[in-house]
Amino acid sequence: MSRLAVLPALVLAGACVYFNTMYNAQQEYDRGIRSLRDGDQVQARIAFDSVIAKAERVLEKHADSKYADDAALLKTRSELHNKLWESASASAVLAGELASDGAGVQVANGLQGIATYNLGQLERADSLLSTAVEGQVSADDRAVFLFNRGKVRLGLQQPGSAAEDLRTASRQIDLSDEIRLDLAVALARIGEIDQAIDSLSRRAPSRVDAMLAELTRQPVTESTKLSMLFYLRGRSRQHAGDTTGALVMLDSAVTASPNSRFAADASYYAARQRLRDAKGPEEASETVPSLGLATRSWRREVATDARRLEYWARRFDLLMEAYDSRGASAAEAVLRAAEVAGTELRSPALARGLYLRYLELAPESPWAAKALRGALAYSEHRPGDWVQDDGERTDEVLRRRLRALPADDPYRMDLAGAAHRTPLTDSLYVRAERDLRDRIAGIQMLFDPVAGRGALADTVQAAPDTAAEAREPIVAGEEDENIP
Repeated sequence: MSRLAVLPALVLAGACVYFNTMYNAQQEYDRGIRSLRDGDQVQARIAFDSVIAKAERVLEKHADSKYADDAALLKTRSELHNKLWESASASAVLAGELASDGAGVQVANGLQGIATYNLGQLERADSLLSTAVEGQVSADDRAVFLFNRGKVRLGLQQPGSAAEDLRTASRQIDLSDEIRLDLAVALARIGEIDQAIDSLSRRAPSRVDAMLAELTRQPVTESTKLSMLFYLRGRSRQHAGDTTGALVMLDSAVTASPNSRFAADASYYAARQRLRDAKGPEEASETVPSLGLATRSWRREVATDARRLEYWARRFDLLMEAYDSRGASAAEAVLRAAEVAGTELRSPALARGLYLRYLELAPESPWAAKALRGALAYSEHRPGDWVQDDGERTDEVLRRRLRALPADDPYRMDLAGAAHRTPLTDSLYVRAERDLRDRIAGIQMLFDPVAGRGALADTVQAAPDTAAEAREPIVAGEEDENIP
């Protein structure tokens, strides 16, 4: 067969290759958008990275194909989603050059306008976005371009035209939740609180209605309104599972208006999140200032729980200071800190790490069994690298150590279950617990007499009156469902 006979087949095969690549890229892009709307930032970024790679392949190998302009636009959009502003700007220029009609050029201009805005080139961004808005683009693209031009004009100190753009964008029903949340914050900055609430209420209407009702009962500043919007964004992201983004928004609520009630509530939920995620002692200690601010919340249930958490966070600090100052001779302070971390602060990874540290410090302690049981209770959580934890291998070692305990160990007898308990085993268990409380109080009395008396009061108050109460199981990561 001649070369000429083979050529058409090769051309057709090449066309199929880049058609399939573009089809797969579009599917991946749609998957990325769905992940964004589900609050899964990690999967969205992975999907958009895949789109960028596929579109780049089409542009490199099939630059003259009819799909090249679509590939450039898809690449630009994905780079914008992944905040690759410089790459997106360059891709948008290429998309405009490859565009087969005026509409493609206008979309490319709008996308380049978004990129240049994020690169700080406000005048250039305003010009590009204005060209796009006035062109023949889809309703969804126009809404996004108007939204970004409104932000540009806020930066250019043009609040009137910015408000017009943002109001128009807010009426578009197809904006994503994330853009709608950003839009609400931008509207609040120019005093368009009603529009901001309308935009945001599509995400969490009941929460917004309750907040708005309280706002309308008293005069408030724009910074307070902005703090509310950041607070609602943070809570929304918490519910979506985006803990990193939630903390950014909750911290922003505090910064926007530190004296507002929304700052107090934001501090509370941020502190609780950080306690849940804490892997080392310093992470728990750093929540004390936030909890102090949270005690000023107008919501009684929040203020009450914040006071409780602040109290125990400070006690936790004192226990760790006693250990830091006296080392292994104050090992039982670590054991008590582990209990506080697990049952009071609800920091399961931190509690496990402290139980493991106590076992390193005092392997032959009469309370070793208590630490063994505590570490196993949080086996699904891993502390930071300040303590060795090899997961299941560590758990197996802990279980072997429990089985090897002397038969008369009060904690081992307790583990045997209710059927094997007698008045004697209960008495031994209670005595061991009281000895531990006395030991911890003595440690803190040497370290700090005032703290020592406080620690003794804590342990006596927190200590159960009966052996049955003492055995109340620890639920790792348990939440207080009464706090929304």
